[in-house]
Amino acid sequence: MIILINSFSFKELGLSEKLIHDNDILIISHSRQEPSFPFLSSKTVFLKEMSENTIQEYFVGLNLTGKDVLFIANAEEKIILAGLLNEQYSACKSYFQAMSFIDKYLMRILLNSVIPQPKFKAINSKADVMIYLKEDVGKTHILKPRAQSSANGLYILSSKKNINDLPENLNGYILEEFVDYDIMLTSDGIAYDGQIHTFSVHEYGEKLTESLRKKNYATVSTSRFYNTDKKVIELIYDCTQKVLNKLMVCNYPIPFHLEWFYNITTGELTFCEGAARFGGAEIPKLIECTFDINVKELYWKLLLDNNPTGTRENKRIYEPKYYATTFLSYRVDGVVKRLPEEHSIEWLEKYTCYVKIGEQLKKSNTAVENIFNAVFKYLDYRDIAKGIEKCMHLLKEDVVINEFNSIEEENLCE
Repeated sequence: MIILINSFSFKELGLSEKLIHDNDILIISHSRQEPSFPFLSSKTVFLKEMSENTIQEYFVGLNLTGKDVLFIANAEEKIILAGLLNEQYSACKSYFQAMSFIDKYLMRILLNSVIPQPKFKAINSKADVMIYLKEDVGKTHILKPRAQSSANGLYILSSKKNINDLPENLNGYILEEFVDYDIMLTSDGIAYDGQIHTFSVHEYGEKLTESLRKKNYATVSTSRFYNTDKKVIELIYDCTQKVLNKLMVCNYPIPFHLEWFYNITTGELTFCEGAARFGGAEIPKLIECTFDINVKELYWKLLLDNNPTGTRENKRIYEPKYYATTFLSYRVDGVVKRLPEEHSIEWLEKYTCYVKIGEQLKKSNTAVENIFNAVFKYLDYRDIAKGIEKCMHLLKEDVVINEFNSIEEENLCE
């Protein structure tokens, strides 16, 4: 039996009703996901609360001891829980693997001397930061939680003032030397029995921390290096395999999302961090647009296949059929007055809006707080700029958000 601890709507799972019906699958979701499911059965369970205690109590009641079961989770915050449940009920002991992909400090320790990565140190207090930086004067550093995503809780330390502004208690943080890079790249796909099965490379159009500060959007695209410098793609493939060799200890398939710093001038590739999940920013859709591979459906096929070795691909790197991009529009302070209509978004491969007319918004602090996400594709990577321009126009002309000052003026006029 495969038990999925699910955090998403049904359409994001990559599962069909037939696949669930024909296989020994149980899906545990929050009750708010229930309306997105086109069917209900004994294989779809909805809980009013998805805390670790509630989920643990539910499985105690199922009496799974001695059964052939594998727990998986599709969101980062539940991966460790799935690992713990596998330790309790499954022959597959995946807790260490789960921790290796979640805890950035443990990840760094395991990959030390395996691939290039920044200098790092575990941090528990502001005093720890000050002691360390006395020995490493004049350099910029990044301070971030050991287990967090989407740049949450991140501090950039480049002056004494930055350090003084830190909270006293920083338990569970890691301090890293800032890496001088030009492009943030990602390697995404599926690994099976420690080996790459499906592989793709994407790149951010700008540094996330800078886009949040300076722009109202961010982009993630099929990497230009497929067209301009295939050696970079090969290098990322080889380094991705080295990461998987160290962090992946179980033989069942997992999705992976690894992030890399790349310096165009020096050609240096430095490991940032990784996760045992599909990448955000609609990366599975980018892969589908670029390579005509539905990675979520493929992932389930591999999980359920009785002859897994027979499904392994022989090809290292696929050639892109298209170059695809996700446009992420950040939220701003104000109230939503207008959103794009159907005729404005017909050219997109996928469009997801996360706000409603009349909703009061606050400015985005992380890359996942969006007004809408849009995915488009072109045959030539150089045309991506045209698509970004069209999305910027969509954001400027079809989205209207009244700032709080404008709302006050409207009220006075009334």
